[in-house]
Amino acid sequence: MLGLVSRRAFTESHTLISILDIQSLNLYDQGPLLTLASRPCPTHSKVEAKPSLTRCGRLWRWSDPRPDRPRKSKAQLEKERQKKVQSFVKDGVLKSPLIAEAMLKVPREEFVPPEYRDHCYREIPLPLPALEATVSCPRSYAVFYESMRLRTGDRFLEVGTGSGYGAALAREVVGRQGLVVSLEIDRSAYSYAKSNLSRLGYNDIILIRGDGCLGYEPEAPYDKISVTAAVLSMPETLLDQLKDDGLAVAPMGNTETQELKLVHKDGTMSTISESTAFVPMIGRYRGTG
Repeated sequence: MLGLVSRRAFTESHTLISILDIQSLNLYDQGPLLTLASRPCPTHSKVEAKPSLTRCGRLWRWSDPRPDRPRKSKAQLEKERQKKVQSFVKDGVLKSPLIAEAMLKVPREEFVPPEYRDHCYREIPLPLPALEATVSCPRSYAVFYESMRLRTGDRFLEVGTGSGYGAALAREVVGRQGLVVSLEIDRSAYSYAKSNLSRLGYNDIILIRGDGCLGYEPEAPYDKISVTAAVLSMPETLLDQLKDDGLAVAPMGNTETQELKLVHKDGTMSTISESTAFVPMIGRYRGTG
């Protein structure tokens, strides 16, 4: 069974923390919902050998290892990237050569803060310089993009940019023939993603600061739409912007557990995975009740 758990997968921030539990991928990083606590969790200055969970009221959050400075070389990180992608292919997570090639090409380490750089290929979410935002685990991107069958030439809408890593991967897959539009409502995350994408030459990605649940009508319709916040049903605004033969991926359910769904234009859907938990979508569409 495959499970994805989001810690802050809000509309405004692509922080789909992937916590995957796949029969063929047996890896389950129980990294839960952290954003609804009224008080911040205590910080941990001590470097930990493994990521741990800290109780925060009724919620949990990650305590991530935090080295004083990055120690791994560019060559070491590239080797880790190759090993990670090879493991996804071996486990059956990655079937599309296009998506595999994109994950090999895009340097994930360039989309995380320097103090977390050495951990960028571990299956843990890593904090971003935005309010309680993270960059998802590597495996989550493979699962989302494989499920929606992202391909060359697709017009792709991402609801929540976060670090910009997901948008960069999508751009590599869709190529010059396609289009990537990414929406981000959090000002800090938007600025961080914009800087990352510009630095790495992804200047043709349309990055919009705004409410992701409203989509982006000027570039509609889209072949694929990725929603990384929990909703009771697919927002009609997004369905309206999906092509007749388009596909969307979104977590659906109540505030505590959802199922990851593959959604068609007419509203019909199938289950990609069960027992998922994402933070509810915010913005004009409030998501789960």
